[in-house]
Amino acid sequence: YHIQGRGMKKKNVIGPAVRRLRLSASLPVEELAARMARAGSTLTAKDVAAIETGIRRVKDMDVLHFAQALQVRMKDLYPRHGPTD
Repeated sequence: YHIQGRGMKKKNVIGPAVRRLRLSASLPVEELAARMARAGSTLTAKDVAAIETGIRRVKDMDVLHFAQALQVRMKDLYPRHGPTD
């Protein structure tokens, strides 16, 4: 599933929220990757950066690890669309 944006096809929908939440928590990419590792993730800081910019796909378990590391609900990582969200 690809999302068109800025001349390239985005490979995930959670990247912008991950970046926004990481920055609002004043976390360097390396610290987020370390927190995710403690939750069981194998993603590196480079992987996290690639997800934030939309050039890497995200596995469902990675979404769980992002939510745990950022201390948010999984649904907080997904974009909202429509009046019912």
